[in-house]
Amino acid sequence: MQWPVGIGSRRSNTGLSHLLVGACVDLGGRHVSKQLTMSPWEIGLIPFGLFLGSVAQRVTGMGGTLVAAPILVLASGAHVGVTVCLMANVIMSVIIFQRTWRQVRWRRIPTILVGVLGGSALGVATAGVLSGPLLQIAIGSMIVFATTLIAVGWQPRLARGNVGRVAAGGASGFINVLSGSGGPPLAIHAMADRWKHSEFVSTIQVVMIASALLAISLRQPVSLPPWLWLLIVGSVLLGLALGSTAAQRISPKASRHLVVVIAIGGGVAIIWKNVMSL
Repeated sequence: MQWPVGIGSRRSNTGLSHLLVGACVDLGGRHVSKQLTMSPWEIGLIPFGLFLGSVAQRVTGMGGTLVAAPILVLASGAHVGVTVCLMANVIMSVIIFQRTWRQVRWRRIPTILVGVLGGSALGVATAGVLSGPLLQIAIGSMIVFATTLIAVGWQPRLARGNVGRVAAGGASGFINVLSGSGGPPLAIHAMADRWKHSEFVSTIQVVMIASALLAISLRQPVSLPPWLWLLIVGSVLLGLALGSTAAQRISPKASRHLVVVIAIGGGVAIIWKNVMSL
């Protein structure tokens, strides 16, 4: 049995309005319905995080979920935050793809997707073992670790060629299911394999669309109010539009540095918040 996520309203004893978010969590095959209380400012963090992520995605090609995921997980928890992030990632990638599809390296994609399938299956198994604060600590740790590897420019020899593509796809699928931020392993492979930046930006959109859709299908459903979905889509579109302008004025190097700072800061905040709750 599955419980959709729903949001209702409640007024607390202090007179402050809060929103109730129900989350369905899969714990070792058992589906547990859980109510999360979110304040209006936490709800506001969802479109804000997606706006920042969309700007980063348009400028760097893959920074969207690294920026958005920590903010969304902090605001709405692991299940709702990651699932919404994955859905937004599909929208971002489709829009960017239709502008860059001519430069896609189609022959490299099937090998990467083989790895994505295996990694996603392992991610689902891991999610069944971890729950609550431990799952969120794992998410924060993966975001910090993966972002750090990109920041230091790690390019191992094993990340090259067909073996590198399968490995990158596997790591990406695993991280994507758990945290919605599967871009870093693909970026590491692209750097090690000497991809052109334009080819990477276009090709990764195809991989991320497929990987995000797979991850969404493996997760429990999320049902939010129509007005919040409209806000989410609007924030993504606005961020992509602003990102198109920013891409012409901000160097890729400067934008990557900003993505790293935001992603690591958000990941550390997730870890700290949940360590304190143990």
